[in-house]
Amino acid sequence: MRRRLPSVIRLAIVMTAGLVIALAGQANAATMGDHFTVIFTETLPNPGAVASADITLGPPAGSLFSISGFTAISGTGVCITCGLTSEVLTAVFFDGATLGLTGDLTGTFLGQNGGRHSFDLTLTNRPSATWFFTDVHIDGGFTDTTQGTYRTVAASVPEPSTLLLLGSALAALAAWRRPD
Repeated sequence: MRRRLPSVIRLAIVMTAGLVIALAGQANAATMGDHFTVIFTETLPNPGAVASADITLGPPAGSLFSISGFTAISGTGVCITCGLTSEVLTAVFFDGATLGLTGDLTGTFLGQNGGRHSFDLTLTNRPSATWFFTDVHIDGGFTDTTQGTYRTVAASVPEPSTLLLLGSALAALAAWRRPD
């Protein structure tokens, strides 16, 4: 004869499993030091050209995160960091809820022929998720502009706390279903 667990114990196990599963969902929230890849797709003047950059989240600034690192913007015919001489990250922020970016990343770089450039990468948060890149050729006296859309991809490596929470939830479910 199979003995059933008292309903109070079953309810406690189910509530604990639900809490652990809910906390596991919250473990995926953005935190300082997280890494993301931003994929830029150009709409003008070269539709479909793609470039990417890696960002690292800095300390929270209200409901947004500052950016402590922005590296390796490269892709089809683009390599800003190849000759990057300066970058200012203090005016660009990451929204952990939407995975969107907002603000301006500015700096200077040396072009392929050694010409000096200054740039302004303006980013708008979702739902539009657009970018505008203004490249001022300091030595040549002219300006190029490009624009497009972006998407942000979170790192795919699971955090140890997420795995611990998932394991606890599975153990609770197994204990609930195990016959006495």
